[in-house]
Amino acid sequence: MNVLYPMFGMVVLTLLVAPLTFVARVRAIRSGQIAVDFLRLYDGTGAPEPVTKTTRHMANLFEMPTLFYVACLTGFLLQIHEALLVNLGWSYVVFRAAQAFIHLTYNKVYHRLIALMLSNAALYTMWFIIILRGIEQ
Repeated sequence: MNVLYPMFGMVVLTLLVAPLTFVARVRAIRSGQIAVDFLRLYDGTGAPEPVTKTTRHMANLFEMPTLFYVACLTGFLLQIHEALLVNLGWSYVVFRAAQAFIHLTYNKVYHRLIALMLSNAALYTMWFIIILRGIEQ
C-alpha cells in the first residue's frame, strides 16, 4: 500500500474545483455582475454567490490540505506503508470531496462542518501515526 495514492486523489479534487472557480468568474463577468477589475483585488464582498463559494473553496484547498500533502510525503519518505495510514489518507480525501460537494451545491453549514471535522480527525490521526513511527525509527 502506498500513501502517495491518496495524495494524488487530493490533487485530482483540487484540479476539479479549479475550473469551477474559473467558470463562475467568467459567467459573472459576462453577465455584468462583476467587472474584470473586481478580480484584481478580490476581497469577497459584492461578488455573486457562485464566485464567492468557488473562490473560497479553492483557497480552502490550499489550507489544511497542505498538512495532508506533507503527511503523505513524510509517510512515504519514512517508508510507512501500513494499511491504516493509507486508509486514513483515503478517508481524508473522501471527506474533503464530500465537503467540496456540500459547499459547492446546497451549502448546508452543519453538513459541511461534519465533513470537515471528519477529514481533520483523519489528518490528525495520520500525523499521530507518522510521529510514532518516526520516533520508532
